Amino acid sequence: MRLNKFHAILFCVLLPLAVWSGIVLARSFHKSVDVTKVLRTLPKEDRESLEWWFRHFWASSYVIFGNKPMAFHGVNTVEPYNPEILQVHGFMDSICRLHQENFAQIKGVEAWEKHKHLFPSSRFIILENYSQGHVTIFVINKPAFLTQVEENIDYFREVLGNNTTPQQVLDDCLQSNDLYKDVLKNHDGLLGILLGFGQHNAKLFSRRCQITDANQPKAFSLTKKPLIPSHGFSTLDEELTDIHSKFGRFDDIEANDFNPLFLSLPGFVADHTSPETKKLKTEYTQQYKKIVKIHKNKDFLEITLKQFCSP
Repeated sequence: MRLNKFHAILFCVLLPLAVWSGIVLARSFHKSVDVTKVLRTLPKEDRESLEWWFRHFWASSYVIFGNKPMAFHGVNTVEPYNPEILQVHGFMDSICRLHQENFAQIKGVEAWEKHKHLFPSSRFIILENYSQGHVTIFVINKPAFLTQVEENIDYFREVLGNNTTPQQVLDDCLQSNDLYKDVLKNHDGLLGILLGFGQHNAKLFSRRCQITDANQPKAFSLTKKPLIPSHGFSTLDEELTDIHSKFGRFDDIEANDFNPLFLSLPGFVADHTSPETKKLKTEYTQQYKKIVKIHKNKDFLEITLKQFCSP
């Protein structure tokens, strides 16, 4: 009996110590990643592909260097020389050489797939959702992601269920190959919040999508309830007109200042009369200046991956 009690006390003492040691070990592992040294071991072509990819996925800078919960970027995975689309790419090339740009993005995705195990991160996730001929890349800031879900948990539970938790939403995103459809149930409001657009803007955008969708001709249904105007509006068209009158581009003020990153503010529609939007404009402008300063006269890929791997 005394022995069992002793073991219980010993367990209570050693367990927190073991957990703490594990955390320290994990952090030290991430600190031990010598990004500069690792990059020197990569083929020159792969380094160039990775840099091009991260540079052109510029919204990810606000995730990695700021507090934007998530950003995404779509890439067509069909090769430019595929006979099925050769004529299409030939036409695109004749007007703006778009297919070379897409090919460079494909090479960037392939380079990341090949070398991502060399750049572990405890704070960030790069997630790929593949579909036929297309891949959507998500960059997720885990702490910011969890915070946004927690701050808007009632809204998430309204759509996803009463037992929804922030960690569950994140875990489901990591396990799904269609984050928007399977996890967020095609809900534009939830997606907008996770993209850092603010609750007010996300809900307003979602409502606009609902009304626009309701105005589209559909097959007759006895089960689906017709959409009705929100409080204060007599018709859906009146409500939609009001939303359009409020919405404007969030990045309407040029912020790039000819910076070598060609960085701008995140692009989405926002209600500029909303206090939340004004707060977001201040925060993102500060992050913009910080990102430009961090990268000034520095190796872009090295600085980005050092931040990505930081504990």
